[in-house]
Amino acid sequence: MTWLGPDGQRSELSVSALLNSAIKTANLLGDVYELGPGDTITLRLPHHWQVPVWLSAIDVVGAHVILLPPGAPAPHCTATVDADPRHAVESSARLAVAVSTHPLGLPGDVPEGVIDHAREMLGQPDELVTELSDGLRLTTTDQGTLSGADIVELARGPCRDLGARGRLLSAVPPWTTPGVLAAWAVPILAESCVVLADAAAGPIAESERITHIARNHGGTLKVTQWDRTTTG
Repeated sequence: MTWLGPDGQRSELSVSALLNSAIKTANLLGDVYELGPGDTITLRLPHHWQVPVWLSAIDVVGAHVILLPPGAPAPHCTATVDADPRHAVESSARLAVAVSTHPLGLPGDVPEGVIDHAREMLGQPDELVTELSDGLRLTTTDQGTLSGADIVELARGPCRDLGARGRLLSAVPPWTTPGVLAAWAVPILAESCVVLADAAAGPIAESERITHIARNHGGTLKVTQWDRTTTG
């Protein structure tokens, strides 16, 4: 997975690095804070590689995840996860987590009552110690609540279009169902790479050796082969 930030940042993560982050985060959620089926976690993160990490971790513990744009009002929930510590501290949830989307981490100390994800995660085991659950439910801004089985079914067509070892470029917001599929489910199930960026064609596609483009087509993820005439 590769993430290209709006200010020229570039982070490239291997499968093992993403898996390690997801396992540590799952241990933090399940083993330390005892979150699981019946709990609701509101995820308000920007288009970033942390989104698939958190979705994988929440999938492990089997909680209900609500995906919203950064800064959106959070519904009643057990935990909130935000890139901006100021949004996290405003939450009335039992657990508020601040997640850094900057390579150097969060600036300064987090407010009282907010957990610094990077700092807390590092102390977690590299192997899964929390109980594995299959109760994932996922709510996006466009299609309501979906089960894990629903996500797999929606990913089947895009996986066929992408194929193994493809390189998918996605600028689709991760709080939409197509964005979740493009950033998380499709690359995993298709065993392919994904590049998360704010633009979906042109120089980025050239420099990142992109083979396919992800688009939100009326609430459906469309994966199309990229060529030099593709725009948007």
